[in-house]
Amino acid sequence: MDLSPGLLGTFRAEASALLAAVRAVDQGAPVPACPGLTVNDIVRHVGGIYRLVSVWIVQGCRPETMPDAPEDPFDWAAEGADRLHRQLAGLDPAAPCATWFAADRTVGFWIRRMAHETAVHRVDVMQAAGTAWGIDHEVAADGLDEAVQLWLGTQLGADVNGSGRVVRIGNRWSVRLLTGLVDYPLPSVAADAVVTGDPASLWAWAWGRTDSAHPVVITGSDGAAAEVRAALARAQQ
Repeated sequence: MDLSPGLLGTFRAEASALLAAVRAVDQGAPVPACPGLTVNDIVRHVGGIYRLVSVWIVQGCRPETMPDAPEDPFDWAAEGADRLHRQLAGLDPAAPCATWFAADRTVGFWIRRMAHETAVHRVDVMQAAGTAWGIDHEVAADGLDEAVQLWLGTQLGADVNGSGRVVRIGNRWSVRLLTGLVDYPLPSVAADAVVTGDPASLWAWAWGRTDSAHPVVITGSDGAAAEVRAALARAQQ
């Protein structure tokens, strides 16, 4: 099922929510999920990403440089989000487009990617502010899919040195890290660890944003679950 139309709206809503959250917090506040980074750094990052994606779409290839962000990046990020949303809204999600994922070279890839990129960093800002956050359950489920399938499945290359233990994440994925590859066993394969929680909590675990309001329960081997979580973190760097 093509989720692009809904995720385009998610991108716009998440960008608005992120910017509203930024307005309400000290720009120098540390971001719990990103040690060493502040809210200002997050705004600079997303503003740069929005411009990079615009260049991907226009040039048809990977941009060579990251755009320089101004010292106060709020308006710069807001303009970048608005411009990119209008650009994506004017294109067919199925249209060919350069991306960094060879299996999906369509505009829809970027619609999905920007929806989840923005949601993750909106939560970063809200956690920095100490405010409660939530996420639509369908968006959370697709974000879990993206973390486990796209990032974990493509970004580590041969840098996978797992124990071969099976970790089940909710009822959507089973993952096994082997030497040099990531395996996705069928649900019928017994799991060494099971990670359970509501959709928002599983999403937060997969993206390294777990907090006291969004806990998961790990049944079985804590070490096996930690191994997969560490691999996800490396893949998402």
